Amino acid sequence: KKQFSMDTSDTLLTSTSCSLAENSYEKACNGSKPYLVPVVFDKEILEDRDQMECERTFACIIADNERPELSAPLESLSTEVCYSTNGRKIPDHVPDECDMVFICEDFEGEVYQYLCSKKFRVLGPPCVLSCAQRNQPLPNSMRPIYSCTMEGIIICFTGFKDKEELHDLCGLVHMMGASIRKEITSSVSHVVAHSVSGSKYKVAVGLGTPIMSEEWVHQCWKNRNDTTLFATGPEMMVYKQLPFTGCHIALLGFSEEETQHMREIAADNGAVTASLGDSGVTHLVVADSVEAQDVPPASSRVQVIKQQWFWESIQIEACADEALYQAKGHTPHPRRLRPRSSLNASLRSMGSVDLSLLEASLFSLCSPATGKGHGKREAKNVPSSDCPEDRARRHITSELLQTEKNFADILNIIVNVSPLPSHWTSHQ
Repeated sequence: KKQFSMDTSDTLLTSTSCSLAENSYEKACNGSKPYLVPVVFDKEILEDRDQMECERTFACIIADNERPELSAPLESLSTEVCYSTNGRKIPDHVPDECDMVFICEDFEGEVYQYLCSKKFRVLGPPCVLSCAQRNQPLPNSMRPIYSCTMEGIIICFTGFKDKEELHDLCGLVHMMGASIRKEITSSVSHVVAHSVSGSKYKVAVGLGTPIMSEEWVHQCWKNRNDTTLFATGPEMMVYKQLPFTGCHIALLGFSEEETQHMREIAADNGAVTASLGDSGVTHLVVADSVEAQDVPPASSRVQVIKQQWFWESIQIEACADEALYQAKGHTPHPRRLRPRSSLNASLRSMGSVDLSLLEASLFSLCSPATGKGHGKREAKNVPSSDCPEDRARRHITSELLQTEKNFADILNIIVNVSPLPSHWTSHQ
């Protein structure tokens, strides 16, 4: 008789299966019993059973006592609940192979750091309550998520020079369920800007993407325990970046009444008003009545621009591109190229700027002109001689004209840097 070695993990014997096996072999062997044949179950059945164990979701609440205000919402999401004081010791009834998520009330301290170091899924109580209220599964993210205040939001940061500050802001938005992109595209839902300059900011203005301040992030985190509040709600959208943030504006050629009115509007929209001779001036706004010869010379870092730039920025609730509103007779200081720079590098550098400008031009209509001041403030007596559609068309036309000028500058570089073919010279 053959001897069978049976692995208990892959073999299951029951009295019924043994009886069936004996009867079948008795008939095949004319009533004699040669030996007992064990019934071996298919490995797929055992794998399915193991998979069912893995599909069981356990939520381990880090607490000294039971928390019914959290266990009830978790159970409504088909999640089994257990408790642990430090996250290291798990109750014995929890299987080793299961989907485990830890609910941590404080996203700081030794226990939280330990859970993060072990790459465990960590959620905060507001996240659990929000999911239960909307009857949606718990987020499956390896990043700790404390709340759903910024769930579904895609953010691009721009203008931040302090890396530590930027790192802290990234950590806060991640813990509120948001995602971050390095470059601004049409998929980015919000831009957090530290200043109103830079190519990313200009593209965001053209795309009509909401441009927020860092205070928006801090206020969302401050209200993270409020499950009824979302970052896109009207309470939070008041923290948009003001259009003149960081600008020191001086005025030239306006009456005393106009000057006072424009200074009030500029201050309400984030600007610092300055006198004409101040060293910190960044923008010199010139009235239309001022002739070109009456405009004083300015340093390379001062933007000498028409008054139209001021009112257009108020209308679109963002800082308009200064290159489109240069004052009469004033040519902006050109950017110095690196000495001995190759033609290809120059073309790539200028080409990237032009593509961003062209992209902003094509989508400028996405940013409607409202005729109101920024946020809850309203700019009174704002000139509006034309309709918003005409302003948008004029804005696009100005941008396209500037793009054509940029391409003309590129051609000028090609002519000056690269020698012309001999047959071109002879033909000319």
